[in-house]
Amino acid sequence: MSECKNCKSKRLKSVINFGKMPLANDFIKSENVKKYDLEIMFCEDCYLVQVKEYINHKIIFNDNYKYFSSYSKTIIDNGKTYFEKITNKLQLDKEASIIEVASNDGYLLSIFKEKGYHNLLGIEPTKSTADSAIKNGINTEIEFFTYDFSKRIHKADLLIANNVLTHVPDIHDFVAAIEYSLNEEGIATIEFQHLYQLIKNKYFELFYHEHFTYLSFITAKSIIESHGLIVFDVEEIQSQGGSLRLYIKKNHNKHYKITDNVSRLVKKEINFGLDHFKVFSNLNSYAEQTRDNIKKYIKDKKTVGKKVVCYGAPAKGTILLNYLNFSKSDIEYTVDKNSNKQNLLMPGTNIPIYSIDVIKKDKPDYIFILPWNIKEEIMEEHQYIKEWGGEFITYR
Repeated sequence: MSECKNCKSKRLKSVINFGKMPLANDFIKSENVKKYDLEIMFCEDCYLVQVKEYINHKIIFNDNYKYFSSYSKTIIDNGKTYFEKITNKLQLDKEASIIEVASNDGYLLSIFKEKGYHNLLGIEPTKSTADSAIKNGINTEIEFFTYDFSKRIHKADLLIANNVLTHVPDIHDFVAAIEYSLNEEGIATIEFQHLYQLIKNKYFELFYHEHFTYLSFITAKSIIESHGLIVFDVEEIQSQGGSLRLYIKKNHNKHYKITDNVSRLVKKEINFGLDHFKVFSNLNSYAEQTRDNIKKYIKDKKTVGKKVVCYGAPAKGTILLNYLNFSKSDIEYTVDKNSNKQNLLMPGTNIPIYSIDVIKKDKPDYIFILPWNIKEEIMEEHQYIKEWGGEFITYR
């Protein structure tokens, strides 16, 4: 990539370069997984952080995509909280037209359905997750959400797009599709991982191919408002290690005033320095130090005869384990609640993924938690490891 995917500027600087990495959710039985260059760039003109080389999104989000939202209690609970908040905020009646983009296995729309909402549509490009939603009675179109596609569906009173804006190769086409899909008084809510939290906490393992962009509020607001939309409110939320929820309306919608949260967050990001490359300058050295610390810690445990395994097979776990250059000789296996990932391999490492039942049978000494954003949920569910003196390892 020689120019920014947003503003076409050629003034790009490298934030971090991982070299060759597998696709983070490419869980297959074969040990010969394909790897691609993974380098993250910062645009000095529009401040967009982006993957240097884009992989075809149809390769990443394929029919066998393995991420299913419903396996996490934390995500379900967040969905219930969102439902209560948005229906109260918008005074949404049961006849409202609700569209969710990247609806995955339909977990969120199922909450609306259980509460009596029936005019629901999910849009999900991965057949594996969409089929699960359809099986559970959620009307779902198996398509990528594009401007052309938006012309084929009905308009929305509420359009939901959680953890998808950064996953699209053409962000302008996607936002144009949102604008076209809204009723004149319709509202969209968009959630994405907040670049501020990613950099502040140095979450280097959250960089992977299927996140084409990494958004500050400044840049997201600029892109969205270039398409006849207004961001009238924003919330900082805890999901995914720190995310933003944006509330969006059409330009002429007078029902919702712009809150002070908008200007407050712009000021916060500028004070932090997200409009300058300098704020990214020590991320690479931090990542290298973290890698060395984790490798030494686990090597020391294994040297004295302790068994160390992993819990979870999240995308960030794929990146971390590959960055550590770990294989099944370092970590014998990991476990995951998602049956769609079980009996497959962590991409690029050949570490097998088993059912969580294996923990009770095998009684490992240490369990290294990979999905650290739900570590409390995991530790609470598996307190029984204390029975044999087992301990959890967390690095965040």
